[in-house]
Amino acid sequence: MKLYLVFGHDVEGFSQSLMVVAENPEAAIGLWNIGCLARFWPRTWHDDEALTIKNPKGVRELLRDVANTQYSGDPRVIDWDEVPVVFEGE
Repeated sequence: MKLYLVFGHDVEGFSQSLMVVAENPEAAIGLWNIGCLARFWPRTWHDDEALTIKNPKGVRELLRDVANTQYSGDPRVIDWDEVPVVFEGE
């Protein structure tokens, strides 16, 4: 499994980006679609069909192998609360 950052479209000033654990970029895009729908996030400006798979702006591989990390396990969307904060500015 790998950790991906799926870049969503900016819709009304909000980024629809999610981190996803998946086998490959195609699976990450599918999980991104599910994650956006579960959060009631529009995936694009014209997102009117929940059954249609939408493409994000891009996908980046963050970790080649999530084994022995806090992200190991089943394919899933990673909530931002699961990502450790290492610095917070004022």
